[in-house]
Amino acid sequence: MDGGGAASTVQFDGGGWDLKPSAVYYSYYPFIGNMYLDRTHIPVSYLGQKQTGTTGVDHIGLCDFMYTDPASSPTGNLVFNFHHLSTLLYVNATLPAGTYTKLAITAPSEVFTSKGYYSLVASNPAIVSTENSNQFLLDLDGITLTEQSTFRVYMMIAPVNLNGVEVTVSVLNKEKKEYQCKKTPSRAYEAGKRYGLTCNSFSEVPQSLGLIVGDWGDGGTIGGDAE
Repeated sequence: MDGGGAASTVQFDGGGWDLKPSAVYYSYYPFIGNMYLDRTHIPVSYLGQKQTGTTGVDHIGLCDFMYTDPASSPTGNLVFNFHHLSTLLYVNATLPAGTYTKLAITAPSEVFTSKGYYSLVASNPAIVSTENSNQFLLDLDGITLTEQSTFRVYMMIAPVNLNGVEVTVSVLNKEKKEYQCKKTPSRAYEAGKRYGLTCNSFSEVPQSLGLIVGDWGDGGTIGGDAE
């Protein structure tokens, strides 16, 4: 790659093979190391995302699934225009001092795509869900607040219609204290766009309440008062 890092365009230069003028070529991102991959079934997974630090964004690239329109090569060059299949969601969270280890967004039904696929040769490629969940979970590392302050977390999710759906944003710290706020987005979250939730009023949730968010490790599940 000669240039284009951290930019919206990039140029690659290679050799040792020819492009056929009569052929149609496709491209996708991120790369999956299987030369016999079915171009009608490119697998995707939104599981295992982890943000490091309050400004960390390196984790979103592996779930920023992209495809290109078919391209031909009459002159020996290819130009690929990439399109985003995922949605970038961020949460502005205002929380007390502490070290935070997980963030979850929980909906009343299984609206979040955990795994799926898309077809490069479809007329309008889109994520087809094969596994769903009512909860999206993001691991956090290196996020320590010395006083109450606001930090931002980023995650890549499949497009989802959350218009009028009340969701619970829950955060866990390393002392297993759990905080939550409730938000009701007013739109569908579309592919290739960025959306945000602001949670500036969290309620600490006692462990004894029988909480709604599961799989905290040693913690329980979360409930509590609305924002």
